[in-house]
Amino acid sequence: MNIKELLNKLNQIGMTDKAIGAEIGVDRNTVCRLRHGRHKSTSFERGLKIYELAKQKLPEHVLNA
Repeated sequence: MNIKELLNKLNQIGMTDKAIGAEIGVDRNTVCRLRHGRHKSTSFERGLKIYELAKQKLPEHVLNA
């Protein structure tokens, strides 16, 4: 699952871009740009934070789909 898919799944469970941004240390605009593909890549550290957040918030079967 890529960053865009992880962010979309987090949105689907009710997390706003602002809440995601607060968890990973960026503003909501950055989260929105990542989710919509306007940022084609992100740092390894930020990607890892997004993955760890998804691992924490999403059910395992969704994360491994």
